[in-house]
Amino acid sequence: MIAQTKKNSHLPKLLVFLIITVCSLICMLVISAGTVLLLASAAGPAIIREYTKNIVSLPIESFPLEKVPESLPESLPESLPVSPTPVVNLTAPAAQANGTVRLPVLIYHQIAAIPPNIAPDYYVTPEVFNAQMQFLKDSGYRTLTPDQFYDIIRSGKNPTEKVILITLDDGFANNYQNAFPILRKYGFTATFALITDRMGIRSSQVKEMVAAGMVIASHTKSHGDLSKMTEDQLRTELADSKTILESVSGKKVDTIIYPGCAYNSNVVKIAQQSGYKMGFTCGGKIDNKPGAYFAWNRIHIYDNLENFKARLVGIANYPY
Repeated sequence: MIAQTKKNSHLPKLLVFLIITVCSLICMLVISAGTVLLLASAAGPAIIREYTKNIVSLPIESFPLEKVPESLPESLPESLPVSPTPVVNLTAPAAQANGTVRLPVLIYHQIAAIPPNIAPDYYVTPEVFNAQMQFLKDSGYRTLTPDQFYDIIRSGKNPTEKVILITLDDGFANNYQNAFPILRKYGFTATFALITDRMGIRSSQVKEMVAAGMVIASHTKSHGDLSKMTEDQLRTELADSKTILESVSGKKVDTIIYPGCAYNSNVVKIAQQSGYKMGFTCGGKIDNKPGAYFAWNRIHIYDNLENFKARLVGIANYPY
């Protein structure tokens, strides 16, 4: 009985020994695995480089050739982009607004060399102006008078041919000296908006231009802001300038071009009472509503041929 008790007393010690042994083995395995991973991360790139060097050094005949397909697909799947950088066409026409007629009206001011230290916005050099007119001629454009423009817009339909209205504001002397000869060179007509209190073009020159097919419009007496004037002031600006210009040109003047593009309903009322048929502002668009006889848009032209081409189709990007 005593011998049996002694024998059983050894069992706990044996279990403890076994547990310690198993734990030691597990720790050794964990340490070994960590060491392998550490060595792999440090020596891995060198091993890969060495292995790759050995592969590259092998003769090409050592590699099995893949079978090349007999034909390639005719086109890429529709889901793949054809080009990662799409090209924007600056001369693609702008979308036309509903209920409008597309017919560009161009605005020019000074046709002269751009002075130093002066913003170029209101200048087009004679060379660039000539290039722009040549482009119109080569592209098949025909120029209009305001009355012809009026009839086309009033029809409510886009013209079937390339037509355009050219306007020059302020009556600078260089309009006669530089723009007028170029217009005649290409057989074009244009509308010259004159300020009667400070006309840079002499009366004799006005008569010469009119005889050659140019049209005279009023740009008022003083070039003031019409939207801030009283009715009496408006009558002086609009009616008096109309009378003076008709006397100088010998032709009826029925087009008003608002100075600074500023106008309001009162301006339109007095313009109608003064005998004007139509009025032009700015707007930066080449589309006009048939019923807006005293609020027709024009688009500004700069000293840049490519920008000019874009503006002809309604893309009004600023070039500077």
